[in-house]
Amino acid sequence: MQQWSPDEASPSGLAVGDDSILIAGLRGERLHRVPLDDLKSSSELWTGEHGRLRDVVEVPDGSLLVLTNNTDGRGEPAPDDDRLLRFTP
Repeated sequence: MQQWSPDEASPSGLAVGDDSILIAGLRGERLHRVPLDDLKSSSELWTGEHGRLRDVVEVPDGSLLVLTNNTDGRGEPAPDDDRLLRFTP
């Protein structure tokens, strides 16, 4: 239902929540959010803010944990990379 160019996506992990699918992107350095009630639309979160995003998982309290992956020779590592970030949609 969705297609992005590799520079916007390179999907690496996803989480399915109650109302949306969230897709972590390595090269795209963003989270794509696809609403389950409209699989042909999407929005982007955190574009370029945290570097390469390796994976996303929903935890029991409804928040999302997002893993960055910038120290594998392909990203722009910061002193505190790689990180586990918490996101509350």
